[in-house]
Amino acid sequence: MIEEKSCIGVVGAGRAGLSLAGALRALGREVLILSHHYDGPWDFTRWDFASGFLAHCGIVFIATRDADVSPTAMRLAGSGVALSGKVFLHLSGAQGPDALAPIREAGASCGVMHPAVSLPGPNPDALRGIYFGLAGDPEARTVAEEIVAGLGSRSFTIRDPALYHAACVMSAGFIAALVDMAGEIVGEATDSDFHLLVPLARSTLANMEDSSPARALTGPQVRGDLSMVENHLRALEEHYPRAAEIYRLLSDRMAEMVERMAEDL
Repeated sequence: MIEEKSCIGVVGAGRAGLSLAGALRALGREVLILSHHYDGPWDFTRWDFASGFLAHCGIVFIATRDADVSPTAMRLAGSGVALSGKVFLHLSGAQGPDALAPIREAGASCGVMHPAVSLPGPNPDALRGIYFGLAGDPEARTVAEEIVAGLGSRSFTIRDPALYHAACVMSAGFIAALVDMAGEIVGEATDSDFHLLVPLARSTLANMEDSSPARALTGPQVRGDLSMVENHLRALEEHYPRAAEIYRLLSDRMAEMVERMAEDL
């Protein structure tokens, strides 16, 4: 399927776009980037020549910011180039294939291929061995599945983009925010900072990957040491009331997880 489409286009030269472009090039694919500006070593064309870009590429990835996906789709659909028979995929986990409606109406097969990974900078290797969320038309999904398999990654189906993306934020940005808050507390309680918490967080994630979130749990909530939990809450309520709210909420969740795990034994 992919071989029939020849060149792969990537719209956007940000972190996700350059990561994907590099990963595709590593697979031996011809890749052309469309962006307002790009000063890297790969083949690149400006928006002034978008029609030539579209004529040349059989598969196009829209790797813009989430808010720019639909406006970009509208702009590409109005380029005057015949889009029938082409495949378009966007990388936003927060939106479904309908974000590409103008392109789909022009006869192209459209879909989503969202990398479930944090990309603080361009990193093609970060797209290997991960999970990609897919949705969309059959041909677009087939192309996405071939690319995901080529990267040594796995795919799954996105049924509800808003819920799915919320879960991704909770599993990525929320972790950083939680460690930042805990780091502020540890800075008050010790002569160190958040760095001492990173190995702790890393080991928990590693244990989770090897088993499950429930089996990676540690702490007084798991041991049933309620007096220690109450001691923590008193200290937090005195010095960090907002953190106390989060501590109480997550303690309740931990108790539910422990109860479920006990029922499964």
